[in-house]
Amino acid sequence: MNETKSIQVKVVAFGVLQEIIGTSSLQIECLPELSWVKDFLLQSYPGLSKQHIQFAVNKQLVSDNITLSEGCEIALLPPFSGG
Repeated sequence: MNETKSIQVKVVAFGVLQEIIGTSSLQIECLPELSWVKDFLLQSYPGLSKQHIQFAVNKQLVSDNITLSEGCEIALLPPFSGG
């Protein structure tokens, strides 16, 4: 029996993404996959679907689905503008 257990992660949002979510951080219970968190956030906050979001897990930018661990921090980063 291979049952995947849920984990707790912290999601932090910056810039316009924080405004869409309505808070700077939240704790969620999820399956240990970044794709699960992405789907959950897009369903919970439809305004995110109109944004280009970069994800960082424990302060490392990621572009693919990765396996998450208990207590990790997922940052939602808005597009960066040049200056």
